[in-house]
Amino acid sequence: MLLQYGADPRLYAEDGMTPGQQSSFEHVRKLLETWDISLTDRMLQKLAADEEKQRADDRQMTEAQVE
Repeated sequence: MLLQYGADPRLYAEDGMTPGQQSSFEHVRKLLETWDISLTDRMLQKLAADEEKQRADDRQMTEAQVE
């Protein structure tokens, strides 16, 4: 579920290990190792675009209130 919502399996923990290396479950380790990173990249790009749109919308609302 975390991967489907943009969690990045490439991140490292403080001890330098990846989530796959940290996992004590073989099925989780395999999922993390075989995850299509392009899916994560697309989700992160969409999230960034959504955040920028929200900031623009907030600026427009503030400007409208000032007027």
